[in-house]
Amino acid sequence: MKKIVIKNKLVLLSLLGTSFILSGCKDASTVEVQPLTNTATEFEMPETKSSGSIIFDANLKEQTYNYEEIENIINNNSSLTEDEKNFIKKLKFVFDDNNKYMDLDLIKERLSSIKFEYIGDYDVDSIGGLYYSNNNTITIIDATNINDAPIDVVVHEFLHSLQERNSHDFTVELSNEFFSREIVRKLYEDGLIDETEELKTNNFGDGYNDYMCLYNTLAELVDEETLRKYQFLCDKNTLIKGVSYTENGILPQERIEYFIELLNNSRVYNEEENIYVPFNNYDLNDVLIECFDSLDYYFVEKYGYNIKDNFKVSIYFMDRRSISIFNVSGIGVLNDEEYDVLDEMMIEKAQDEFGENATMFGAIRTVTPRTFLSDDHLNTTITFNSPAYTTVEIDDTFIDDFNNRLSEKNNTLSH
Repeated sequence: MKKIVIKNKLVLLSLLGTSFILSGCKDASTVEVQPLTNTATEFEMPETKSSGSIIFDANLKEQTYNYEEIENIINNNSSLTEDEKNFIKKLKFVFDDNNKYMDLDLIKERLSSIKFEYIGDYDVDSIGGLYYSNNNTITIIDATNINDAPIDVVVHEFLHSLQERNSHDFTVELSNEFFSREIVRKLYEDGLIDETEELKTNNFGDGYNDYMCLYNTLAELVDEETLRKYQFLCDKNTLIKGVSYTENGILPQERIEYFIELLNNSRVYNEEENIYVPFNNYDLNDVLIECFDSLDYYFVEKYGYNIKDNFKVSIYFMDRRSISIFNVSGIGVLNDEEYDVLDEMMIEKAQDEFGENATMFGAIRTVTPRTFLSDDHLNTTITFNSPAYTTVEIDDTFIDDFNNRLSEKNNTLSH
């Protein structure tokens, strides 16, 4: 059995064929891959000399949307409890906002028979839930009913049932987590779900934290329609087009294709277990650095700045839910002076709200991306859990203040 090892240089399995065999998948940290064809390929960062070519992504269907029809289907599903039906109906805004990107016929069929099951344990500790498209079942782990299930897990798995799901690309899974967090946030802000400690710190999900700061950064490169379309139709050409197309022409697409391929090969879908597992000896550091470099290229070409030079974007890599590897690698993170200025501003805000004795000692940061589901939070926010959930919005006023303080600090240090 041949092992595909990602170490030092990135050696990835080229999925030119459609079939491969996975074994040893009980342990999510290790997987042996046996290609049915000898297609192992070594990838280098691609050149970006050529101009982009025209991309044709998923077509939108001509279809009629009527939420009352969907609600009737939910109500008539005898496999759902009343609490499960009520929860799904709280997501009316998901259908209202995204129906033109959905395959409504497929979704109606699924809603007519979808069911939930709750189990006490699972072989992989990090898994909170699963959606099985073959029998249209959502499995929630370590819960007895929908009311004691983690809200982010329920939303994440239900969203899978709304996807066309013509691929099991890992980028589709990251998109689903991205939307899940957005929807949990909307439910919380609209008072449709109960408050929890996690929600009070603007923590709307913890899935795939090693990668979400990258997907949040990717989302800054594309428009809202691209994000919605990719989420529900799952065609990678939608992302490629969204990143490479600009008002001034088409950028070279090799790097965004490379970015997608890196992510999709870093975790492979195990059909038997219905989970994504990393390769054996998978070097996350190498993959994330190259993914970061690929995105950075498009920020420079589209906006004229590096990720690290833009506070609103680089702030994603401060999220305590993201792994510390970004600090080790030195990519997308603030330097010591910038951290000091940010902490100083946060302490001042805490003292303004909670008194002069308020401190940020031992505080945990949660970075929440800008949202397109609410008019009230159009910018990234940073929340500290201590004292009492201090939150700042990274708007233009905050950035101007930050830059002025940083300039003064640097001038002081230079003298």
